[in-house]
Amino acid sequence: MNADTLSQHYAQLTGEERLRLMLAAQARGDQAEIASLWTSCPTMEVIAPDPNFARLIHGVLAEVRDVILDWVELSHYVVRDVLTAALADADDDTARAREAEVAWRECSAAWKGVDAALSRFCAETDLTREQVLGPEPPPLIEEARASLQPQSRVDRGIESAILRRLQQAWVGAPLSLENDDLH
Repeated sequence: MNADTLSQHYAQLTGEERLRLMLAAQARGDQAEIASLWTSCPTMEVIAPDPNFARLIHGVLAEVRDVILDWVELSHYVVRDVLTAALADADDDTARAREAEVAWRECSAAWKGVDAALSRFCAETDLTREQVLGPEPPPLIEEARASLQPQSRVDRGIESAILRRLQQAWVGAPLSLENDDLH
């Protein structure tokens, strides 16, 4: 059977057969064969949720999940650094205590930036934190809240970056990774 005869039967291929042929065509760099396999694929009518809604809800949920993961990571650093500073103080290791204090202040400021961004996003969208974050955010976030360095200020760069990510997801805009401070 030659290639022309085989291509006449493409519509009858199973999904696995079509995939194997596409992978073989890709391995040999045969773009025409890949295109032929794609265009000959049977089609069907599908009843599904509005893709605009699905894209928006999935985009927002994915971005909120990513922000929470970033926040959990910062929470870990806040808790780690406060403990490191306390241990260094207890050991009378002034240099290490000073270094840990600086790291604790910086992580606390970044943490506060994420918190401020979430508050602003909720205010802009008229949503509650529970609606955005769920009823129970990860416990490490609340542990970090209780361990924040008191003199740290909100990192406005982090706040802006996180807020921009959430806003872009909310309107369904593609996210640009240029000049993103945290992601």
